[in-house]
Amino acid sequence: MKRGWKLLIAFIITNAVVISAIVVSHNVQQKKYAPMLDEKERESYISIMVPTKSLYNMVLDIVGDDHDVSYMFKNDNENLNFEYTNDSVINVGKQDLFLYMGMENEPWVDGFLDLVKRETLSTSNISRGIISLPLTKPRKIKEKEYKENPYYWMNLENYKTALNNIRVAVTEKDTRNRDKYEKNFKEAMEKINKLEESLNESLEKVSQYTFVVREDTFDYFLKYKGLKTIKIPKELKKEEWDTMKEKFKETKNLIFLCGYNDILRENEGIITEFGMKTMYIDIDKYHNSNYEFLQKLVEKFTSFESEK
Repeated sequence: MKRGWKLLIAFIITNAVVISAIVVSHNVQQKKYAPMLDEKERESYISIMVPTKSLYNMVLDIVGDDHDVSYMFKNDNENLNFEYTNDSVINVGKQDLFLYMGMENEPWVDGFLDLVKRETLSTSNISRGIISLPLTKPRKIKEKEYKENPYYWMNLENYKTALNNIRVAVTEKDTRNRDKYEKNFKEAMEKINKLEESLNESLEKVSQYTFVVREDTFDYFLKYKGLKTIKIPKELKKEEWDTMKEKFKETKNLIFLCGYNDILRENEGIITEFGMKTMYIDIDKYHNSNYEFLQKLVEKFTSFESEK
């Protein structure tokens, strides 16, 4: 009889441990494990957690395979609507470094980090030092309004700043491998600089064009390169539409720039009516990699055929 009770208790304890592990790992979508380390290497090994895979990939550009890197959400909807629990707070608190995009990309982050115990955890907002642009209309998430445009990384200089902030945060946590992070950072900068060179070479093709947009997605990019822009507000009265159409008639060489297919479809009428060229880059398709989106955006410019 006693043996039976012991087996029952052992069964309960085992299942409790398994359930606890499942709960603590909730929302961690992927983990990149560092290779087997000897005792000396283990001293500088750190665990890093970020909210999204796009930031995860940026972190990997700096740390390579040296550390364990995890991300919490598989898509933007999970990130924006995240409701943290005590388990998620504890889970992040066990990490060495928590990095986040900032600029209201994670609307939950301030309240969340207020609850996290930071005995060993360091945190860093990688948008630090970047000037934000306002949204045309605040976005509402869980009855709260957010006014900052979150797409700051579309300005290539801002992207470089974000990567540098990652480098600084990781280096402060692991000074022993400073040279390695510096080397990785320089390589990442070379990739971005090549993108920028290609973009700058192609800007002559669009110098006589005005970009028409119906979203805030490309604001940082357009302003960064000083491109002529007409922004159509999401909601227009009839008389405002009439004024906007007069502006289109007066402006030659228009390009409709868009990141969402539904917006492209909704505006097929004015695109056809005013003979606009189109540049469409599916932002959802590249939501896991900001760099790949920038690559595609630059590719659209380099392959653009202007009117002869």
